[in-house]
Amino acid sequence: MAKLGRPGPLMMPVHLTIEPTNACNLRCPVCETGNGSLSRAKGMLDPDVYRAFIDQVAPTTAVLMFYFMGEPFLNKHAYDMIHYARRKGIYVETCTNGDFVDAKGVIYSDVNEISFQIGGMTQATHEMYRVRGDLGRIQANLCEVLRLRAQVPESHVQVNVGFVVMRHNEHEIPDFLRWARSLGVDCANVIDPCVRTVAEGHALLPTDRKY
Repeated sequence: MAKLGRPGPLMMPVHLTIEPTNACNLRCPVCETGNGSLSRAKGMLDPDVYRAFIDQVAPTTAVLMFYFMGEPFLNKHAYDMIHYARRKGIYVETCTNGDFVDAKGVIYSDVNEISFQIGGMTQATHEMYRVRGDLGRIQANLCEVLRLRAQVPESHVQVNVGFVVMRHNEHEIPDFLRWARSLGVDCANVIDPCVRTVAEGHALLPTDRKY
């Protein structure tokens, strides 16, 4: 095998993840952001820095994942940021806890995929993991996105909903699937849980082995 003349990437990236913020309104106990173990200082991505970066990578980038260790829509520029990447021809997907989603902003942004992820079908089960989350507000925001999308036939926005399955809510999966079907979302996902320690596994992992 021939040796490369210098270290570094062989090509420009085609699939990127950008973190609009590493702050979150929730306190999910397994998440490094939620439980406070994320060592990086909290902050918001500067929109000018973002646009300059998108200008640089747009010629080769096919897909942008617009989220990482925080709630993306806490960044007040999130919708404009997504819109900017879409105008460059980049496919953009994002994931949200749904508490602060502005439906008009979502439709304006022209995001290709947005996934609302909930922790239960009642406030009691939802907030056991999604600590400080408001299930009623999330459901209302989701429904408003669907309502506004129906008014824009040419919209590219795909609306998904995910259910983070854990021991305390696994009995609600049939209710979740019926609810998602009744809303007319594009995709409903039962999301396998993530734990970091054996103790968390005993406390949180579902009893059904398929999860």
